[in-house]
Amino acid sequence: ETLAGLESAGIRIALIDTPPAITQSISDVVAHADLVIVPTRPSPHDLRAVGLTVDIAERHGKPVIFVVNAATARAHITGESAVALSQHGTVAPIILHHRVDFAASMIDGRTVGEISPDGASAREISGLWIYIQDRLSRIVRDAKLIPDVRPAEFAISPLLDAADEEEGVAAEEAPAPAPVPDPIPPSPIPPSPISPAPISPAPDRRVDRPASAFTATLKGPDRRLHVFGRRQNGQTT
Repeated sequence: ETLAGLESAGIRIALIDTPPAITQSISDVVAHADLVIVPTRPSPHDLRAVGLTVDIAERHGKPVIFVVNAATARAHITGESAVALSQHGTVAPIILHHRVDFAASMIDGRTVGEISPDGASAREISGLWIYIQDRLSRIVRDAKLIPDVRPAEFAISPLLDAADEEEGVAAEEAPAPAPVPDPIPPSPIPPSPISPAPISPAPDRRVDRPASAFTATLKGPDRRLHVFGRRQNGQTT
């Protein structure tokens, strides 16, 4: 009833924030949703808890988007978590990193876009929202939900347009090729009646030199690499 009232009031997008628990009420919310967004931290415990939410979404046939949240910059576990999540659904290309801006914005109820519009946190939230809005417009097939700014981080149209412009400029600047005259066939050369003289092989110029102290050093014990990358000199290391 609430969703129907919002739609009649002209509201086109409704976000329902559910608690991190698996209850029947959450299952009912997922049943009415067009898109399920699952934020998760890149940690083993959080990834294990995501499974139950994915089961509910699959039971109702709803698309799922995972959002890696509170990630540490340049941490290997962040990429590994994204790979693990991609095996069960779509992972948003925008990762929300752990920053003080998110905690500071909760003091007076503002968002990171309000306290620091030009900050990295605001750019991440803005990019994530553009991506979600674009995906939602494709799912419900509503042109009015298409964002004004297209997600340029994962679009190839700007690259194609730039390539077409460069090809056009190169075609305008390049001069027209000059006509190539027809090649003149070479005149036939009669074979010489004198046969070529045989070429004798070059004499062997190698000289047997006595072994020096340097070459004797190279013939020491085997110093091949060990299986773990360490060198061994006749002894186990």
